[in-house]
Amino acid sequence: DTIRVSLSDEPVKEVFAAFDILKAIGLKNDCPYLISCPTCGRTRIDLISLAKQVEERLRDCKKPIKVAVMGCVVNGPGEAKEADIGIAGGDGCGLIFKKGEILSKVKEDDLLDIVIIGAVIAVISGRSFYVVFNPDFTVHNIKEFFNLRGGGTAFYGVLIGALISAFLVCKIKRIPVLPVLDCVAPGLLIGQGIGRWGNFFNQELFGTNTDLPWAMYSDTISRYVASNAAHLKSAHGIIIEDAPVHPTFLYESIWCLIGFLLIRQVIKKRRFDGEVMLKYLVWNGIGRGFTEQLRTDALFLGRVRISQFVCICLAVASLIILISVYSSIRRLNDPDFLKTYYLRLQESEKQETQDTEEITSEEVDESNDSDSKQVIDEEPEESETSEE
Repeated sequence: DTIRVSLSDEPVKEVFAAFDILKAIGLKNDCPYLISCPTCGRTRIDLISLAKQVEERLRDCKKPIKVAVMGCVVNGPGEAKEADIGIAGGDGCGLIFKKGEILSKVKEDDLLDIVIIGAVIAVISGRSFYVVFNPDFTVHNIKEFFNLRGGGTAFYGVLIGALISAFLVCKIKRIPVLPVLDCVAPGLLIGQGIGRWGNFFNQELFGTNTDLPWAMYSDTISRYVASNAAHLKSAHGIIIEDAPVHPTFLYESIWCLIGFLLIRQVIKKRRFDGEVMLKYLVWNGIGRGFTEQLRTDALFLGRVRISQFVCICLAVASLIILISVYSSIRRLNDPDFLKTYYLRLQESEKQETQDTEEITSEEVDESNDSDSKQVIDEEPEESETSEE
């Protein structure tokens, strides 16, 4: 059978419409699935414009994720509870939710700013980190700096840049930063877990020699060993031969995907804002500390592996904070101590609903009293008329 798509628009839009049909019937699963609701009286944002912006930004994404753009906070998270991530509009604000659970509340204008600004600063920071700590890489002009194909970026440079930019944007926009970081943490893990397979196709991010059954070897690895073995031994004490090596990209990918599955359970049970991000830093630091020790292409400062040093410091600091906060929670035994933004938001919305119901009830009572008074005032007139 053949389905013909004809639109009163540019021909390229017909292709996108055909893709949407294939996605709807489950025949195209290599791209995002955008869910959006029809506008109604409860819609409080420019839903059509926002949905188009999200659709355009997802155009080049090749991940089978469900993204929801809903028009109101009343039914949005519930109707789109199957979405991996979603936005629901309110009165000048929006809710960010995941699988039906509200994660954060931000202003409508801020929904995309955090992601866009964070991504730009993160790329610049990651590239700067790589350039500064790679003595073999020299930048002669600004164009060469942004030529990512001519050299890489450092993950912890990207992470630090993203955290700093998120903090600054949230402070400027007066958005609570910790709930936003909790929302971001699972995405970092799934992004790392999937993204590391790009290193496999590039035949990079491998470790020292091993005879394990899952060792990797290729002509690219052989050429790298031939060109760098002497330098690695003299400069960093790393011995590597033209033989199979550790697939450290695989170790990190598996570690991150396991972390993503575990952290999904933590989100719904988190006790305080920032808990998910702290646990991400601990989990990632443990795994990254191991893989960095095996890698041959790590960034060094003398004999110190920079990324390994940073990840261990972040993991230890995060673990100390977690232990300290948990101890305070147990000691105080106060349910309101460090209550999450999500719970406070729920309580606030519940209180607003109760206030609205009380006001409505009072207005109904006043209306009934007014009607009763009018009836009483009219009765004497009827009586006088009867006497006459």
